[in-house]
Amino acid sequence: MSHPARPATRLDALLAALLQYGTWLASIVVLTGSALALFGAHRGGHASSLGSAIVGYGIALFVLMPVLRVCTMCVFFVRARDRLALVAALVLLVMGAGLVLGRMVPRKAP
Repeated sequence: MSHPARPATRLDALLAALLQYGTWLASIVVLTGSALALFGAHRGGHASSLGSAIVGYGIALFVLMPVLRVCTMCVFFVRARDRLALVAALVLLVMGAGLVLGRMVPRKAP
């Protein structure tokens, strides 16, 4: 038994645009950093380390996409006075706790 597809809501459209444009932006940042690192390595200059740092920022943007998605959902649900705002807030809390606990774990020296 198939269920009829529900029409796309405003939240769906907003999340789709956020993920689409965020992915494009992060991809462009990684590509730019990679190009700088590649061409900077040939010249032996500062551009190589700058390019690596820019690649790191691009990867951080990729990692931030799910967090932005949950934040957007939380705001949307709070405005709609929907109980799902509590679920979204709980997910944000778990993400934040994971970030804090991950930073607290000591790292082994190589």
